[in-house]
Amino acid sequence: MKHHARGLPASAANSTRGPFWLLSFPLRVMPTGIVYAIWSGLGIVLITAVAGVWSKQALDLSALIGLALIAAGVIVNVFSKSVFN
Repeated sequence: MKHHARGLPASAANSTRGPFWLLSFPLRVMPTGIVYAIWSGLGIVLITAVAGVWSKQALDLSALIGLALIAAGVIVNVFSKSVFN
């Protein structure tokens, strides 16, 4: 195994630490289920947006409605009274 090939798995593992470190901050003041719902919903919407721009993937009407419902769910969760205990 070449020396530079060993660094790739280590750098891949280290690149996941930043997002989870950032995720730890809202977990200090918000319930885990709410934080996870926001994290997942925004992740789906943002990845789909990037794929649409980068790969020029067209979305049909049902996909757009589904994304709008996901975004609406995130917004409802953010303004829910159960967000902050």
